[in-house]
Amino acid sequence: MWCGGPVAGHSAVRRRPFVVVLTCGRPLALGSWLASAPAVLVAWHPGLESGHAIADVVFKPP
Repeated sequence: MWCGGPVAGHSAVRRRPFVVVLTCGRPLALGSWLASAPAVLVAWHPGLESGHAIADVVFKPP
């Protein structure tokens, strides 16, 4: 992931909660930054309503 490493590392150092959302079409080799992410959501090819669907998963209580 081209921008995930620096962003995830910076957020982890500042101790702010965050979720890494991967929208990809194939399996990825993720770097060492993955261990610092408190949550990872792999959305694959989510489609037109992806923003609403991802927001529902991340922000709505179960």
